[in-house]
Amino acid sequence: MAGTARLWGPWTEVTSNNGRVRGYGSKMTDAPKSISLSQEAYHTTATVADNYTKVTLWQNGDGGLDTFDVLLFESDADVLLELVEDRTGTPLYSTINVTANNPVRLTADDIVNVASSSGGATTTDVIDEISVQRNVADGVGDANVELVLLD
Repeated sequence: MAGTARLWGPWTEVTSNNGRVRGYGSKMTDAPKSISLSQEAYHTTATVADNYTKVTLWQNGDGGLDTFDVLLFESDADVLLELVEDRTGTPLYSTINVTANNPVRLTADDIVNVASSSGGATTTDVIDEISVQRNVADGVGDANVELVLLD
Protein backbone atom coordinates (compact mmCIF):
# COMPACT_ATOMS: atom_id res chain seq x y z
CA MET A 1 0.00 0.00 0.00
CA ALA A 2 1.52 3.33 -1.03
CA GLY A 3 1.40 6.28 1.27
CA THR A 4 3.16 9.40 2.45
CA ALA A 5 4.96 10.30 5.65
CA ARG A 6 4.64 13.99 6.53
CA LEU A 7 7.33 15.22 8.90
CA TRP A 8 7.13 18.58 10.60
CA GLY A 9 10.52 19.99 11.49
CA PRO A 10 11.28 20.25 15.17
CA TRP A 11 12.18 23.63 16.63
CA THR A 12 14.90 24.08 19.22
CA GLU A 13 15.74 27.37 20.83
CA VAL A 14 19.04 27.74 22.69
CA THR A 15 20.05 30.58 24.98
CA SER A 16 23.82 30.60 25.54
CA ASN A 17 25.47 31.69 28.78
CA ASN A 18 26.10 35.15 27.24
CA GLY A 19 22.37 35.60 26.56
CA ARG A 20 22.47 34.99 22.80
CA VAL A 21 19.34 33.23 21.56
CA ARG A 22 19.56 31.00 18.49
CA GLY A 23 16.93 28.89 16.84
CA TYR A 24 17.42 25.62 15.00
CA GLY A 25 14.90 23.94 12.76
CA SER A 26 11.60 25.48 11.82
CA LYS A 27 8.52 26.63 13.70
CA MET A 28 6.47 26.25 10.53
CA THR A 29 3.89 23.51 10.91
CA ASP A 30 2.10 24.03 7.62
CA ALA A 31 4.95 22.91 5.34
CA PRO A 32 5.98 19.37 6.28
CA LYS A 33 8.65 17.38 4.48
CA SER A 34 6.91 14.61 2.53
CA ILE A 35 8.39 11.18 1.90
CA SER A 36 6.64 8.75 -0.45
CA LEU A 37 6.11 5.32 1.04
CA SER A 38 5.74 2.02 -0.78
CA GLN A 39 4.19 -0.18 1.91
CA GLU A 40 2.80 -0.33 5.42
CA ALA A 41 4.80 0.44 8.52
CA TYR A 42 6.58 -1.96 10.80
CA HIS A 43 5.60 -1.29 14.40
CA THR A 44 6.77 -2.89 17.63
CA THR A 45 6.90 -2.16 21.32
CA ALA A 46 9.01 -3.75 24.03
CA THR A 47 9.84 -3.53 27.69
CA VAL A 48 13.58 -3.44 28.31
CA ALA A 49 14.65 -4.54 31.80
CA ASP A 50 16.66 -2.20 34.03
CA ASN A 51 19.77 -4.41 34.17
CA TYR A 52 21.80 -3.92 30.97
CA THR A 53 19.27 -5.97 29.02
CA LYS A 54 19.47 -5.71 25.23
CA VAL A 55 16.39 -6.36 23.07
CA THR A 56 16.40 -6.72 19.28
CA LEU A 57 13.48 -4.70 17.91
CA TRP A 58 13.94 -5.35 14.18
CA GLN A 59 16.09 -7.38 11.79
CA ASN A 60 16.24 -7.11 8.02
CA GLY A 61 13.13 -8.88 6.70
CA ASP A 62 10.95 -8.50 9.80
CA GLY A 63 7.49 -7.29 8.85
CA GLY A 64 8.41 -7.67 5.17
CA LEU A 65 10.85 -4.74 5.35
CA ASP A 66 14.42 -5.05 4.09
CA THR A 67 14.96 -1.28 4.13
CA PHE A 68 13.12 1.76 5.43
CA ASP A 69 12.79 5.46 4.66
CA VAL A 70 11.77 6.70 8.11
CA LEU A 71 12.62 5.46 11.62
CA LEU A 72 10.64 6.73 14.62
CA PHE A 73 11.73 5.67 18.12
CA GLU A 74 10.74 6.69 21.63
CA SER A 75 11.44 5.45 25.14
CA ASP A 76 10.13 6.46 28.55
CA ALA A 77 13.58 5.92 30.11
CA ASP A 78 17.17 6.58 29.01
CA VAL A 79 18.39 3.85 26.64
CA LEU A 80 20.98 3.12 23.97
CA LEU A 81 19.57 2.67 20.46
CA GLU A 82 21.92 0.44 18.45
CA LEU A 83 21.93 0.38 14.65
CA VAL A 84 23.79 -2.53 13.05
CA GLU A 85 25.10 -2.92 9.52
CA ASP A 86 26.17 -6.35 8.17
CA ARG A 87 24.88 -8.27 11.20
CA THR A 88 25.60 -11.65 9.56
CA GLY A 89 29.15 -10.78 8.48
CA THR A 90 31.46 -8.40 10.29
CA PRO A 91 28.97 -6.15 12.08
CA LEU A 92 29.44 -2.39 12.31
CA TYR A 93 27.62 -0.59 15.11
CA SER A 94 26.32 2.91 15.56
CA THR A 95 24.85 3.70 18.96
CA ILE A 96 22.66 6.65 19.93
CA ASN A 97 22.09 7.66 23.54
CA VAL A 98 18.35 8.35 23.72
CA THR A 99 17.07 10.28 26.72
CA ALA A 100 13.64 9.59 28.17
CA ASN A 101 10.66 11.01 26.28
CA ASN A 102 12.78 12.59 23.51
CA PRO A 103 11.77 10.94 20.23
CA VAL A 104 14.38 10.00 17.63
CA ARG A 105 13.60 10.41 13.94
CA LEU A 106 15.84 9.27 11.08
CA THR A 107 14.98 9.79 7.43
CA ALA A 108 17.43 7.29 5.97
CA ASP A 109 18.29 3.65 6.62
CA ASP A 110 22.02 3.99 6.09
CA ILE A 111 24.90 4.24 8.53
CA VAL A 112 28.43 5.24 7.68
CA ASN A 113 31.13 2.62 7.44
CA VAL A 114 34.17 4.60 8.59
CA ALA A 115 37.35 3.27 7.00
CA SER A 116 39.59 4.64 9.75
CA SER A 117 39.34 6.34 13.11
CA SER A 118 40.95 9.43 11.59
CA GLY A 119 37.83 10.09 9.50
CA GLY A 120 39.19 8.72 6.24
CA ALA A 121 37.10 7.59 3.28
CA THR A 122 33.56 6.57 4.18
CA THR A 123 30.75 4.62 2.57
CA THR A 124 27.18 4.05 3.70
CA ASP A 125 25.46 0.71 4.15
CA VAL A 126 21.90 -0.24 4.96
CA ILE A 127 20.94 -0.88 8.58
CA ASP A 128 20.25 -4.62 9.08
CA GLU A 129 19.25 -4.67 12.74
CA ILE A 130 17.93 -2.33 15.41
CA SER A 131 18.36 -3.09 19.11
CA VAL A 132 17.85 -1.20 22.34
CA GLN A 133 19.60 -1.53 25.68
CA ARG A 134 18.74 -0.21 29.11
CA ASN A 135 22.35 0.50 29.96
CA VAL A 136 21.98 0.82 33.72
CA ALA A 137 21.15 -1.33 36.73
CA ASP A 138 20.03 1.43 39.06
CA GLY A 139 16.65 0.06 40.07
CA VAL A 140 14.83 3.10 38.64
CA GLY A 141 12.75 0.93 36.34
CA ASP A 142 12.36 -0.75 33.01
CA ALA A 143 12.12 1.16 29.73
CA ASN A 144 9.02 0.96 27.57
CA VAL A 145 10.05 1.56 23.96
CA GLU A 146 8.31 1.93 20.62
CA LEU A 147 9.79 1.58 17.13
CA VAL A 148 8.07 2.45 13.86
CA LEU A 149 9.70 1.92 10.45
CA LEU A 150 8.14 3.31 7.27
CA ASP A 151 9.14 2.32 3.76
